[in-house]
Amino acid sequence: MKIRSAKAIEKVDVKFEECCLSLIDNSKEQNVRDRLVPLTTYLAIRKSDLRFVGMINIRHKLNE
Repeated sequence: MKIRSAKAIEKVDVKFEECCLSLIDNSKEQNVRDRLVPLTTYLAIRKSDLRFVGMINIRHKLNE
């Protein structure tokens, strides 16, 4: 499954736990798919109602 944006997470019927496991896998070089680089994903959760409001991916290195 590819999640390309925060809006995509809201549209996809996927368990939150599955998304988290996928994000953890993508942070490890041995697990990322061909032509991709490891990245860390940060989620923004609003404290008042625990609603997901955004995310950002930070690549650990550049690809070619």
